[in-house]
Amino acid sequence: MTHLRFDLHTHSTYSDGSDSPKEIIKKGKAIGLNTIALTDHDTIDGITEAQQMGEQLNINVVPGIELSSRYGTHGLLHILGLGLNVTSSDFLSLYRTYKKNRESAIPYVLNALKDKGIDLTLAELAPYKKGAYADRHTIAHCLLAHHHRPTLSQIWIEILDTIPYEPKELLSVSESIQMIHAGEGKAFLAHIHKKIGLCSFTDEEKFQRLEQLKNLGLDGIESFYPSYTKEDKAFIQKTCIVLDFLQSGGSDYHGKHRPDIQLGQVH
Repeated sequence: MTHLRFDLHTHSTYSDGSDSPKEIIKKGKAIGLNTIALTDHDTIDGITEAQQMGEQLNINVVPGIELSSRYGTHGLLHILGLGLNVTSSDFLSLYRTYKKNRESAIPYVLNALKDKGIDLTLAELAPYKKGAYADRHTIAHCLLAHHHRPTLSQIWIEILDTIPYEPKELLSVSESIQMIHAGEGKAFLAHIHKKIGLCSFTDEEKFQRLEQLKNLGLDGIESFYPSYTKEDKAFIQKTCIVLDFLQSGGSDYHGKHRPDIQLGQVH
């Protein structure tokens, strides 16, 4: 078990974590972290709150995001954006279009839920909206509050993930990288060993795909992660050297929604 002075992969109540951004920063301070990236799924809405607390506690807060990105015909990859300039007009133009597209898909998701026997209205979603736009995360928190499953993870796995995404609801990997670069950030492939990753491929196939992703502009790989095996780590280190990738690392902290993962901890 390794404890780091930084954690570049955390989630707050603005996506699917249980802690507010300021609570994450406070907890990071208490355990001796000096740098924390807030990388909520598909949103930057919690970053200002995290930065304000970071200034109070003298912790470096890295503005980030984790984008669920379309890969190939049916695949998904999670692309981490780190070091974003969230005031960049180029970034905000792309980001706002993306968020509007996600919000416009909500009636489609609600209709799919109705087919599953779950009847939700737009009005019922309103109290769970964080920030300027609603999306599947809003629906997930509403479903949890209405006790459709006991945990947020089950809400996603058993309900929302079974509903296919509309075409405009997701960015492609290339579009995600483009948006991150528009915000002057660096793009990293998260948890490559997961299903939302490259787990279904051999090492040779993984390398070929990472080479292709580098050609699309990918800057690096998430090299430190709680559930990586020795084999995962060895492959990642070798690949980063050969392809000249940057490396990031973090816990993928979600608070009580993933109680086995602690802030600042990798194995």
